[in-house]
Amino acid sequence: MLLKKISDIRPNKKRKKQDGKINFYCKREGNIVGEHSLIFTNKGEKIEIKHKGFNRSIYAVGAIKAGIWLHDQNKKKGFYNMLDVLDIS
Repeated sequence: MLLKKISDIRPNKKRKKQDGKINFYCKREGNIVGEHSLIFTNKGEKIEIKHKGFNRSIYAVGAIKAGIWLHDQNKKKGFYNMLDVLDIS
């Protein structure tokens, strides 16, 4: 099954599980800079990977790398996204 067939990379704003889809949503609250969870579930188990960022400076490294990558494109016109920067097809 192709990933593109089960996810359109848009948040699940209803926050209700949709069978046959990759479900995700985004939430910011309080003083938490960044907390991200990747959860895989089925009927009998759950696997969860978590990331917590406590300072916004950790995101600067990625922004700088993206800026350098963009500069190295030698003014090729076009629209780019992080999949391009990370060389993910």
